[in-house]
Amino acid sequence: MRFIMFFKKKLTISILFVFISFSLFSQTYILNEDFSSASITSPPSDWTNTTVSGEAEDLWHFDNPGSRLINYPAVGQVAIFDALNYSANGLAEESVLETKYIDCSGSNNILIMFHQWFVPETGATGILEVWDGSYWNQVAQFTDSTDNVEYQMINVSSHIGGISDAKVRFKWSGNSTGWWAIDNFKVYAPLALDAALESISSPKMPFTAGSKDVKVDISNLGINTITTLTINWEINGVLQTPYSWTGNLPLGDLVKDVTIGSHTFTDGEKVNLRVWLSNPNGQTDMNDQNNELQTNIYGSLCGEYTIGGTNPDFVDFTEAVTVLNHAGISCPVVFK
Repeated sequence: MRFIMFFKKKLTISILFVFISFSLFSQTYILNEDFSSASITSPPSDWTNTTVSGEAEDLWHFDNPGSRLINYPAVGQVAIFDALNYSANGLAEESVLETKYIDCSGSNNILIMFHQWFVPETGATGILEVWDGSYWNQVAQFTDSTDNVEYQMINVSSHIGGISDAKVRFKWSGNSTGWWAIDNFKVYAPLALDAALESISSPKMPFTAGSKDVKVDISNLGINTITTLTINWEINGVLQTPYSWTGNLPLGDLVKDVTIGSHTFTDGEKVNLRVWLSNPNGQTDMNDQNNELQTNIYGSLCGEYTIGGTNPDFVDFTEAVTVLNHAGISCPVVFK
């Protein structure tokens, strides 16, 4: 049976000691929200979803009503304002998604982290603000489109560090076009030394066969500035030459697209890529839970592939379709 396809393309442990868990030797996620508890336009518990101006239906959604193909690491339910899908009446709109009150009084160092896909189209703006107990402070403004999902980290220590009644809000302001998707939202009190591997930024599917640079985004989630770091990686279980990074990475900063090496991909080749960090400033990282990422990457499909049977290219139709949707094709493809 043959199918010819010509289409392209998603503790709590009580410890008696003087300081609570916000000391320099502990970390705390003050708020960690993946929106899995939200539904349609109902936000997570004690959050608010408000139309400031526009029609009543101009609200953030959690059911992806426009069926946007939102890529990893934004998975499952996300928060999305999709003006192009449900606010396309030609009128301006402003909508705010606001967190519950959060207690940041235990640390003077606070970071906000999230993944976003921002597509403003005709002049929409995304604004991130924090409430310091008295006033809303703008800490970020987005006007340029992102390459699908990208990582954001913002140091808000000067605004809500040490504040017991802080809040954060995402404000969409637009005119019937574009969308803004948010996932993996975190408010974080950092450790002293904590390097983080945020993403494998390249190659991103779809891409054609050939030699491609392998790039990563790294960040500093610790209080101490990082100046040296080892970036280790392997291809299909084979260790590659580690990359020795040097620079100046203070708390809350992000370095994007660090080229750690290259690999020659063939058409439709499945490559398991694993990357991990070690030895920040020549020391042991105090948090090893954010040091490693592993993913399967495929070059664009081209030619003939088997599904099922003995030694197949793809175990079943689900795998084949998943790869097809994400990797795309660079020439006619035949599945047997």
